Amino acid sequence: MGLNDFVLIGSGPASINCALTLRKLKPDSKIKIITEAPFIFAKMAAPSALRKEVKPSKLIKTPPEGIEFEFNQRIEGVDVEKGVVFSSRKEWKYGKLFVGTGSRHRTVSFENAFYPGDFNSMLRLRELILSGKVKTAVIYGFGMVTLELLDILFSYGIETTVISSSGYPLSTLVFNELGSKLSSYFERFAKLIFENDIKSYDENYVYMKDGSRIPCDALIVAKGTVASPIISDLEINEFMETQYEGIFSGGDAVKVKDSLTGEFKYIHLNSVAWKTGHYAGLNMGRLKVPFPGDIFFSLTKTKSFSVAALGELKNFDDVEI
Repeated sequence: MGLNDFVLIGSGPASINCALTLRKLKPDSKIKIITEAPFIFAKMAAPSALRKEVKPSKLIKTPPEGIEFEFNQRIEGVDVEKGVVFSSRKEWKYGKLFVGTGSRHRTVSFENAFYPGDFNSMLRLRELILSGKVKTAVIYGFGMVTLELLDILFSYGIETTVISSSGYPLSTLVFNELGSKLSSYFERFAKLIFENDIKSYDENYVYMKDGSRIPCDALIVAKGTVASPIISDLEINEFMETQYEGIFSGGDAVKVKDSLTGEFKYIHLNSVAWKTGHYAGLNMGRLKVPFPGDIFFSLTKTKSFSVAALGELKNFDDVEI
């Protein structure tokens, strides 16, 4: 087990940009990325694999040169005292560590369901759709990922139902009045069910908490996102340093600085992850550059509709859409 100058966990935007920054600053250093994904940006690419016009092989990006990668490695933990990352089969010793494990959909497990953050899961669903075996679908959850999924299923003519525990779409982002307007708009694409939950699924129906059942050839679980750090209770300062010496983090895995409020909060966006990765790389390379912060801005643009969200829409008083 040789020493790696820099070890990065995860292969999303934060880790990749951190590694690219380190490669420029420290071209002679040994930089290694360890990820359970099959290729870089796999989680981001997964929903697009459903699109008929997209060849899934084209979504597989070539890793950048000068950086070592170990794919399909499920990390079990980090020994912060020994400076070691370990899986069930291997260990990697680091000089400095970046935790870029991102976020995941909330853990709601149903046998034979599909998960938009899992590339192979989306490939299996694609095969079923193209073979004509999916006439009805249910999406569980109504966040930004659901918008993309909804557009894709609509393009296939699949009868889709969206089920949400909350009272309106994008409930973690927007206030009730705006959410109600969004509901009215998206009802043209799918049946919407709010303030209800799925109890079980048997590949023919989803069975609801209220006792009803809905025909369902494919259940897609996209129920919100939560941070997924490999080290619990991970926090960072303005230099992307965690409370553990030599360990940095960024992206969806931790709370980052909001430039509007100055507070540290979760901002689960690829653009923010990319930016935090750059600043983490600068500071891991000993430049000591504070992260200035960022704001929530998301634009989902599909063939059927576009939805943009900026800043603190939960606290906004007067919006017209």
